[in-house]
Amino acid sequence: MGREAVLTPVTWNEGGWPVFSQVRGTMTGWALPPPTHDIPGSGPFNGQPDNINFPRNSKIPFHFLFNRYPSTSFFKISPPGYPNKLQVISSPTNLTGILDSSSPTLSGQEGQAFVGRLQEHTFFTFSVDLSFDPQGSGQEAGVTAFLTQANHVSLSIASPRSPAGKHYGPHLGSEIHFSIETTGTVNSSIPSSTATFPVPATWPRGPIRLQIHTSNAIELVFSAIPVANLNAQKITGSVSALVVSGGSGPFTGTVLGVYATCNGHLEEDGRCAKNGKAYFSRWRYQGAAQQIDHSKWVPVLEG
Repeated sequence: MGREAVLTPVTWNEGGWPVFSQVRGTMTGWALPPPTHDIPGSGPFNGQPDNINFPRNSKIPFHFLFNRYPSTSFFKISPPGYPNKLQVISSPTNLTGILDSSSPTLSGQEGQAFVGRLQEHTFFTFSVDLSFDPQGSGQEAGVTAFLTQANHVSLSIASPRSPAGKHYGPHLGSEIHFSIETTGTVNSSIPSSTATFPVPATWPRGPIRLQIHTSNAIELVFSAIPVANLNAQKITGSVSALVVSGGSGPFTGTVLGVYATCNGHLEEDGRCAKNGKAYFSRWRYQGAAQQIDHSKWVPVLEG
């Protein structure tokens, strides 16, 4: 979760130095004002769940984050013909910032088609419904647990890397990719990798729910589920949270979000193919519990 603010009692005797109590578990001290949400301002309070449906005329929520230059031109809410959806237009750069083999870094103002929110709980579930029909080379859209360009994990629907003409079920030309990027993780024994799965032929055509959840305090689990049959969940992989808990960005916290990219496969006009648009709906984030000490947890209470 990156850097966090806490309150701890301090004693300061006259003529001496202030002495701070060690921060551990549930802290006690002088009485604080009663908590209240009856204050002016916009946006959600810390720790609240996301229940976002992207209604027409709404804006990107205040607590959403971008990586590098916030190029909002990649995003449209409820565009014509797609009510209650967040349209994400593919960027040439992917999550690692690579345009192509000759341009391995993310240039400042080109930006990424990526937006997310901070992980706020040790135990949580994050999910979105994705409608995406990749037809051009390199097209990909999905969800990610993201720390830096060199530390992230993603689950996506993508153009096939299998032999040409090989299709799977009603999602013609689509594959499921589960990718781990660890080049920025210090002393990591987890290699960077990508696992590819066919979209099951038994899945009905329609949106696919992509989900990230925690099975314990140190493991992230990624799964894909056809919205038309939520019993047909496919767990694509799990990975240690160490991948997004250190390396070159240990104090920024993990961001859970969505993205779309054509991985540098550009048309003659220098842009991604026009059919590389992904539509995300039903954005949900729910915390379950927060670890505050060894073997000590605080459950998240609804409401």
